[in-house]
Amino acid sequence: MSQLPIDLLEPAGFDDFLRYLNDHLSDNGRGDTAYFQPLPRGDSRFPADKADAFQTGMRTPLDAPGWRRVWVARADDGRIAG
Repeated sequence: MSQLPIDLLEPAGFDDFLRYLNDHLSDNGRGDTAYFQPLPRGDSRFPADKADAFQTGMRTPLDAPGWRRVWVARADDGRIAG
């Protein structure tokens, strides 16, 4: 099994991360997939208010309250894989 590089996600890449995350969350309860979060299938998206908070936190300096950083695994072609 090859290892995927882990990279810091820059704020400019957040939309790609959100697409990846929402695609993953859309599998919640779909077909034979078990429910892996306590939400109805139709609500299985990352809430907009939380996405806004994440983006704000990604731009917040590390020495300030509310900072956040996102690390992602990348496939060979650069796509987010995890």
